[in-house]
Amino acid sequence: MKTKLKPFAASAWLLALAAGGLSATLPATAAEPRQNSAPAYEEIYLVQPNKDPRNVFPRVVREFKDMGYQVHAVNEQRFLGKAEGTGFLVSKTGHLLTAAHVLEGQKTATVWLDGARYEADLVDQDAKNDLAMLKLRTDTPLAVAPLSFSREAALSLGSDIYTVGHAGTRAESARLSKGMVSALASHDGSDRHVQFSSDRRLGSSGAPLLNADGAVIGMVQKASARGRDADAHHLALRGEQLTDYVRTVSADTFGELSFDRSGSMEQAARAVAKVKSGVVADGSQDKPRLVATVDYTTFADKHPRFGDFKVTVADLDTNQVVATAGEGRHNVSRSEESVIRSTFGDVRSALGK
Repeated sequence: MKTKLKPFAASAWLLALAAGGLSATLPATAAEPRQNSAPAYEEIYLVQPNKDPRNVFPRVVREFKDMGYQVHAVNEQRFLGKAEGTGFLVSKTGHLLTAAHVLEGQKTATVWLDGARYEADLVDQDAKNDLAMLKLRTDTPLAVAPLSFSREAALSLGSDIYTVGHAGTRAESARLSKGMVSALASHDGSDRHVQFSSDRRLGSSGAPLLNADGAVIGMVQKASARGRDADAHHLALRGEQLTDYVRTVSADTFGELSFDRSGSMEQAARAVAKVKSGVVADGSQDKPRLVATVDYTTFADKHPRFGDFKVTVADLDTNQVVATAGEGRHNVSRSEESVIRSTFGDVRSALGK
């Protein structure tokens, strides 16, 4: 099933990249001006703190509900509800590769590719190697060309690499990041992977690792065990492992693969898709959403007062902070309830509530 969105439009991402950043957003649709300066948020994902000795979280939920938001109380690891990540087109007949963990065991997925929404079925998955193949439910020939693979297996330390993925973006845009090969094996010595330094974020899993010609040389799979920051060293499965996997799953699909075809990064971005496990309602990815965290400390359990209290609210898709407030630091007399009310007064003001 395919739902057409807005047509793909050329963007100014190269200017953003040249201006000094190592990552830029590649919008697949022309942005329309909003009537208001701020998005009309209706939903907020509220991340539960790891520890809540004062049972503050229910009070925070109530504060956001009183503002009129639909509140989703979730844990930090899976606050999006359904898993999501990136995939990329490898055949003209609609086959995509992604990381198996993106699907969370689901047999179906929703895919946003080249300005259109599709439903897709699982063809095969290899949990051990964290690989999966999807097939779009469409009989219409695709206008976008699949990504080409590089036949050159050798990679060298310091080689420039690029990733295009849907990390911290809405369905119609992708993020380009530039990095370099930092190790030719994983920390456990596996030469099936390479390590790379780049701006890897939540949602990058399944993204293609590209060379300067826009050809696939690997797939982003996970952060390394020694670092999970945005600029840490991450793991990608080598390109030859991907093509071997396709050959094993389907000789016909392997016969459709393209090799050593040069192209621009913007052309490559058209073949990179946002992937979400299960079937997601049409239009659900267009709604702006918020994510909020609350952090606090207490002096001691016998004292009903905070050592610190902070609330941070951000746009879930862009990671842009829209409100932050906090009180209670070095507090010696004010009650927890007083600090919460005062802090949320600032949050309400920042959110226009």
